[in-house]
Amino acid sequence: SLISGFAGSHAGRYGCRATVRGLRSAGVVCMVQASSESSTRYTKEDQWDGLCRNAGIWEGNQASYDKDGIEKKRVGSSVYIHTSGEREDGKPGPSDVWVHLLREGSQRYSQVYFSRDNFFARGMFMSPSGDMDSGFRTAVRENGTIIEQVISMDGEDDKCVGRVRIVHKGARNEEGFSTWIVFRERRSPQALPEYNSQIPQSREHPVEIRETNNPWDLNTKSEGSTFEQLRGSWKGVKHTIGAKDSTMRKSEYSFDVSYRDGKMDVNYLLHHETETLRLKGERMTDTMIRFSNGGELRDLGGGVTVLSPPTIPESGNLVVEMAWVLGNTRKRVVRSYKDGEWVSSGYSIETRV
Repeated sequence: SLISGFAGSHAGRYGCRATVRGLRSAGVVCMVQASSESSTRYTKEDQWDGLCRNAGIWEGNQASYDKDGIEKKRVGSSVYIHTSGEREDGKPGPSDVWVHLLREGSQRYSQVYFSRDNFFARGMFMSPSGDMDSGFRTAVRENGTIIEQVISMDGEDDKCVGRVRIVHKGARNEEGFSTWIVFRERRSPQALPEYNSQIPQSREHPVEIRETNNPWDLNTKSEGSTFEQLRGSWKGVKHTIGAKDSTMRKSEYSFDVSYRDGKMDVNYLLHHETETLRLKGERMTDTMIRFSNGGELRDLGGGVTVLSPPTIPESGNLVVEMAWVLGNTRKRVVRSYKDGEWVSSGYSIETRV
């Protein structure tokens, strides 16, 4: 589908569709713009390059949230991402990626290794700009489900300087996701030490990094709730790739968000179909809105939201999303399952108009 997360592909499950004829609903005017769809080839090598783009030291904090979106604990954290080796095909670029995670106060670091081969087998997708979607290839309640997603934001020189990583956790036999671990990180100006030789086992993290909600600008915290920041008119471009192919499909859309008195109305315009998709949501708590399709949108602070169903459906059809809005830019990463199998990943870049 063109729109996943806020909106899905089937009107019966995800909202009410209507053909555009100057539609006005709940004080929201739908925008009509030119249709646009295209596709390009996006290879595994392209995705590998996207992963390698994250090489460096990332400093920030790690916070855990419960099902009510309440922060339970926050500690400093650092991630060292090393690249090494040479590709066997003779093309430029590394053959290996090592990731070391250091949590404040921990006496040991966690280590993950990726090669070009096991990277592709892990159910992982990387965008050209370093955004990531990774998780189990199957989503079934009995085995538990863990999904990790990353959104990066670029600076004026088009170099990524801030990112948010989220781990969605559903424990074995739990009906849905119950814990979210959020890493808010900025790229450190420090040079990477030699691989695995000078990485400290424990370190203190700067207080301003631990306490901030926003790695993009450590001197500025987002004002107001993320729900309030979403109000207005937006246009977006979504790139979707199937789990078993190398075709990247690009689609354009626009949407309006109205949020007042704890109620949220979202009107999508799917350009290639010239149809609208309307969703209505109601704030159940200060940090959670439940939409008419059952999807729950949680505000985790600093412009970051997660969207998932309250339970993992028996059918195995599941859409999980993270999003980060910063000023007039919003980015989303979406992972989709059908019949319990991972079928696609996508990332969107949205701009306020």
